[in-house]
Amino acid sequence: MKKIMMGFGAGSLLFFMQGTTFANIQSYENFSKNPKNIQILDKAFDEMKKRNNAAHDSKDFRTSLQYWANIHGYFAEDLSTDPNAKALKDTIKNKVGSCFSEAFKNKSKEEIELCITYTTYYTAIRNQTVLDDKIAQDVWGTCPHSSKDVANDMFLPWHRLYLHFFNKTLKKASGSAEFVLPYWKYEDNYDEESFSVALPTQFTEQDKSIYSQYRTKGLNTGQQSINAYMNGKGEGVDILGSEALKAEKFFSNERNGFSNLIEQDPHGMMHCGVGANCIAPYMGVVPAAGNDPIFYLHHRNIDRLWQKWMETKSNGKEITLEWAKKNLGMDPAWFEKKMSFVDENGNKVTVKVADAFSPEYMPKYEDLDLKNTEHSLGALKAISSPLGSHESFDLKSTAILGQMPDKINLAIPAKNLKSNLNNKPAESFLKLENIELKNNPLLTYSVYLVNKENSKKSYLMTFSYFGVDEGGHGHHSGAKLNDVELNISDNLQEIGATNFDQLQLIFRPTDLTTKPVFTQQNDAGITIGKISFYSKPLKE
Repeated sequence: MKKIMMGFGAGSLLFFMQGTTFANIQSYENFSKNPKNIQILDKAFDEMKKRNNAAHDSKDFRTSLQYWANIHGYFAEDLSTDPNAKALKDTIKNKVGSCFSEAFKNKSKEEIELCITYTTYYTAIRNQTVLDDKIAQDVWGTCPHSSKDVANDMFLPWHRLYLHFFNKTLKKASGSAEFVLPYWKYEDNYDEESFSVALPTQFTEQDKSIYSQYRTKGLNTGQQSINAYMNGKGEGVDILGSEALKAEKFFSNERNGFSNLIEQDPHGMMHCGVGANCIAPYMGVVPAAGNDPIFYLHHRNIDRLWQKWMETKSNGKEITLEWAKKNLGMDPAWFEKKMSFVDENGNKVTVKVADAFSPEYMPKYEDLDLKNTEHSLGALKAISSPLGSHESFDLKSTAILGQMPDKINLAIPAKNLKSNLNNKPAESFLKLENIELKNNPLLTYSVYLVNKENSKKSYLMTFSYFGVDEGGHGHHSGAKLNDVELNISDNLQEIGATNFDQLQLIFRPTDLTTKPVFTQQNDAGITIGKISFYSKPLKE
């Protein structure tokens, strides 16, 4: 198989920490070129896993992998005493229950066996409880993931600071003064023939502590890989973060800011790719995700993409707190928001959003790809839509159900769409709102924009189910997904669109893998309350 290796710089040596700043953080591809680095990483996770069995009120337990996973999220039996936890029993009932229900309807032995496999994944999870540990009461289950009703402006700074203290804890466990947690640069494991991403090899070897058996079935053995989108090809996880990197704003209540977009894809999509379309733990569910070592390298890469977006927007200026306050468009009070973690000694530490931009906490990545990808400084300029400026219009609500692709034509009566007479350059946008799951779907859907006249199609996005279990209810009917807002100007150019009558949206069922297993029932899928098309004038 052909692979595209996009990292540069041999970088086989680890870098020393200097002063209070991070040393250069390597991609895992470069990090792993030195076998000693793999040994150190494996030793560190092994040591943290051993501490999972320490007394729950001890500092040893506070430096265990379980404790750190619990900071991100955790399951507990009594939510009245653990309000930050999620209900394991409810999650199993809904996610695994719906799995068996669909499998029995399909009379599929393969699907039933897979549901049994996912049942064993859940039985490996134990309910946790903070008991009398006052530190755990403050820090467990504090990861801020967005929901349909709550705009999440803390996602990126929280995870940056979380990784800072996790890195220090893992470094101490490794016994190496030189250790720095690398990032999983997805494109290093991209296969250009199947348009898919595999896990880094060492993470699939059963004799290593960085291995986890609780992943998408076949992912560890190479029988499965994760659908990926890169440079206009494929579908699935946007491994370069290309859509997010186009964002003008850092955060937006309208879901078109960088933070909003990156949280969905590649962040949420990769969680679902590794976690059985977000049906199964670890990576597929928020309260268990931190138990898989790949979680931390995954989030390290999401943080790198954030740094890349800021470096691109700064046009070469140093990213400092002063720069962030002037350019991120956030209220001054946002920078004063507090969050608590534990340090490498198991002691509670409290930091502020502002700290995420200080030298002590600012990561320094070896390669931000600012000049050697399609998202260089010049390429981020706005693209003019071939449709020009037009009045906004909406389509009625629709249900996308079943196993077969669903098609929606966009022919709009002339009275409902008037051209802007001055025909100034503009960008075109697609917005999907009030999205809900219907009847416990096992598959999600990829969305394409198609020109019916020339049959050209352009991939737009895939719905992510990560975090839909936030209430402990799994992929149940009525669970809400985040609204979607996409700039489709370049997609319209790609398919040669000149008017709306040519256009069609296609929703294709997928489980995010190259070899789907489950069949979607005809009454299961998603409903979309509103589909909107609108334009914004280009800045002159």
